Amino acid sequence: MNSDNPANTWSSYDSDEMCWWNASFPCVLGPGFLLPWQDAVLTAAEETGVLRVEAIEEINYIRERDGSLATFIRTHPELVPETDEWLPTGFILQQFDALPEEHTSTLLAYADQRGQVAQTWVHEMHEFAAPLGLRSTYDYQPFSITHITLDADPPETGVVHTGFYLSTDIWLPWATADSHCNPADGDTEILDNRTLGGINGERLNTFLHRVRDAAIKLGGDWDVHPRTPIFRAQVNRDGIILDGPRPGTPVEIHHRRPYQAFI
Repeated sequence: MNSDNPANTWSSYDSDEMCWWNASFPCVLGPGFLLPWQDAVLTAAEETGVLRVEAIEEINYIRERDGSLATFIRTHPELVPETDEWLPTGFILQQFDALPEEHTSTLLAYADQRGQVAQTWVHEMHEFAAPLGLRSTYDYQPFSITHITLDADPPETGVVHTGFYLSTDIWLPWATADSHCNPADGDTEILDNRTLGGINGERLNTFLHRVRDAAIKLGGDWDVHPRTPIFRAQVNRDGIILDGPRPGTPVEIHHRRPYQAFI
């Protein structure tokens, strides 16, 4: 499945919503599921490397000193500021949107200057990609988590959503050349990213499978929302399709397969 010569054929995009998986829970379940859900998300994220929280100033958390965030929160739930009376003490996922990008990191495989596969922790894509020679890069996290509660009246009819977002196709086996050409040139070709996509995508899939199973066990629903043709051709609700055929160009994919959310 892998290409013989690893190269940085992937792109980063001017959006952190290129594709996302979403877990949703009806508020009628009550808040009791939130802490087990948070623990499942934080533990899977750190153990797979898709997201590691380095520091949270509001709770005086420093990973290098305190260990994993999941363990720290279980031990010190009272340190988490209460932002919503419906949320249980110690629930911090709703604050992830406000975390500075330098306080989170994602483990990514890439091709180093010798053409060898290397891995490093990445805060944001421009800082990571520009030194590798990619032309158009953007300062979004490669992977991010958001958590929102959609209020309703009565409250028990509301819905809780946790989303897992991608800003780059470094996770995919086939990528666009958007970060390797002049955007004014129009449609771009499809590049072979199977070596790096196999490593990064497998890691992401392991995470997604764990949180998907946790969400369903806790009474939630699970779906996926690919935003662009290159993602629509290579993802489903279970994660990245690592062994699929080479997609067509974005224009070809669009004509062959109109947008749909896989649910």
